[in-house]
Amino acid sequence: MLKITHTRTFNWSIITSVIVTITYILNWRYAPMWWLILFFADLVVFLFYFTVFTVSVVFLIRDRKKFRYFFVPLCINIIPIFIICCSPSRDGNKHYHRDTVDLDKSKNCSCHLHLESYFIHGGGAMGSDLISIYLTDSVNFSEYIGTYDDEEEMISTRCKGDSINIEKTINTRSYPAINSTKTYSLKLLKKAHHFD
Repeated sequence: MLKITHTRTFNWSIITSVIVTITYILNWRYAPMWWLILFFADLVVFLFYFTVFTVSVVFLIRDRKKFRYFFVPLCINIIPIFIICCSPSRDGNKHYHRDTVDLDKSKNCSCHLHLESYFIHGGGAMGSDLISIYLTDSVNFSEYIGTYDDEEEMISTRCKGDSINIEKTINTRSYPAINSTKTYSLKLLKKAHHFD
């Protein structure tokens, strides 16, 4: 039987897997601001990956009797898929701070809380931005609230005693519709010391 490590399919599978993994890491880090440039690079990488993946499947079917470990190139091509699936979501990316809103000043709330927002995807002049929101007191906790599209959605907060009510609304043509509501206890948040 022949050695699989001497085949082009094996070598291209390794190269493609490394390129896909590096591209994903760069996208996670830089996509909020450089998505247009990365889009074209991603397209090239995806087409390259799809081609090598297809060749690996053909290799698996066609050359299974020539090689002992005929399945290895396909397995190598599947590894980036597992890496991407097991990686953290881009929604938690805190590299591009957008703004911080003091709830004491904006909502007549005396709980000394802030809403911090970060860009996940910058739409630029052609589209809306995707924003992630965190509720924090800057000392005891930072709670991930969720994401919203700044063109079609809005986050509103209400403080009442120990409770903080956060609503995500979708702007429709006739009226805003409430998409989701979350209620947090200020005492439990401070006690948990959880930082997202």
